[in-house]
Amino acid sequence: SSNITDEASPPSVEPSIPPDGVNILNGLQNNQDIDTEPLMPSFEDPVSRPRKVVWYNPLKTSLSPRHIHYFVVLGRVVFYLLLYSLLLAPVYYFTYFIPSTYIGTSGIFDFWYHHIQWSKLVLWTVTLFFGFSFVTFVTERRANPIVGRANSYVEIVKVVCLAPFLYLTGPCRTLAGPDDPMSPSPFQAFTHNYFIFLPAYLLGLQFTYLDHILFLRRVGDKLGTPMLWKTYTLGEVLCLVPILAFVFSLIGYHIFLIIAHGVWLYYLVAYSIFLGGIALISVIIRRTHYLHLHHFFIFASLIPLGAFHEPMSAIALGIVAGIFTEGAGRWGMGHIWHKGSR
Repeated sequence: SSNITDEASPPSVEPSIPPDGVNILNGLQNNQDIDTEPLMPSFEDPVSRPRKVVWYNPLKTSLSPRHIHYFVVLGRVVFYLLLYSLLLAPVYYFTYFIPSTYIGTSGIFDFWYHHIQWSKLVLWTVTLFFGFSFVTFVTERRANPIVGRANSYVEIVKVVCLAPFLYLTGPCRTLAGPDDPMSPSPFQAFTHNYFIFLPAYLLGLQFTYLDHILFLRRVGDKLGTPMLWKTYTLGEVLCLVPILAFVFSLIGYHIFLIIAHGVWLYYLVAYSIFLGGIALISVIIRRTHYLHLHHFFIFASLIPLGAFHEPMSAIALGIVAGIFTEGAGRWGMGHIWHKGSR
């Protein structure tokens, strides 16, 4: 005779419900998820005996391993946010004293206040560098804080090289520096940059955690690929409408500021070339490639809009710059045109 094991029907094991006040270590050792909703019944239903109701007191029930994991992650993130903030504090204060370079009286230089303020450029570049390292080391848990997704230094080099160009499109006006029209003092500049811009930037770096909501991830993926817009469901559209309404209200507010400050011509020319170039290339190569705008690209393109020295612009700039850095650090700055069709 031969022994035959029916793998499809493993021996039944009587389920066990952890008692009130069970120690969390016991739950971990037994690989049990002892998370229960407060004051909701839990049922034992073995075949050999009738159903039994066990009520749990939320004041006595231990936290589940899943909840403990969330608290550990949250504590780690908060710790490093405080650490990075403390490390950046002297940078935000002492960069003010870096001298600027005067570039002339021509009206074409009005947008840059007739100076290249190296103090703000250094502050901006160091902030992006620290933000990149935060994403790679804290969020992605890579051993080396300045390597990208492919375990190379290419992405951090891209961010640092792109920083001066991004700086000239908006942060040169949003951040406070010694040669601004209102000539802020070192303390005033520090207050504006450190307590308004930096918290918003650090908040933007946490964009990663929205990916844990799969519904939002799907909505965002479709938004970045115009060919997929027709696949939106009603629920996704209802989710997308308030998000877009908020974004476009901020954009509208900053368009008002652009007109009020008399710099609309800069933006009209720059965005016409930028958006027109993307549209033209997409049409030319539409048979072999499709357009997919990664979130680092979308939010980097919004950085120029926050070019005004006021709290709302500083907050908006901080958030979009943080999301841009998160995308560069987590995924890398890849191509926006991809072979194939969708």
